[in-house]
Amino acid sequence: MNYLLFVYYDETVNNSEEKTNEIGGEISNAMTSKEVKFMFGDKHAIYHFASELSLPEMGEFMNIVSLEIGGFEFFLTQKTKNNFSNFPEDNLSHLLSLKKTTKKKLTPIPPRFIDGGKDFFDIAELISKFAPIKQACNLTLDELLDKMVDQGVESLTDLEKQKLDEYSKSL
Repeated sequence: MNYLLFVYYDETVNNSEEKTNEIGGEISNAMTSKEVKFMFGDKHAIYHFASELSLPEMGEFMNIVSLEIGGFEFFLTQKTKNNFSNFPEDNLSHLLSLKKTTKKKLTPIPPRFIDGGKDFFDIAELISKFAPIKQACNLTLDELLDKMVDQGVESLTDLEKQKLDEYSKSL
């Protein structure tokens, strides 16, 4: 899930860059994106990151961070496709773009055992008859919908369309 975190520093914060980096370091412990995007000023910072934590869990995590670090209040919300800002376009596009918002989960290849066949050609013939290992789509519903919005329905692979059908049946 992608989040936007708005942080407001109190009067005890003298170095907003240092505080912004400190908070960003703590966020990195809970995020699944490879990066956290942020912008900051003297009394505020805005972060964009992804995490597998639900909104209430992420909120509790940030409560702990705010108690440990101190010197700020925050507002946390899920990032949506629909937003409005008067930021300069290059600042806004920097803040709202993330690389790889979800860690890829590797699917282990199940072991296959070969019966009989003592020489190389017998084994090779058996191997060539194996059906290919079924691939799976590991994208979340949000990631699939984001891809559709960003790149269009036609950009979805057959596996992604199948996963979307599975999601729609479970609702």
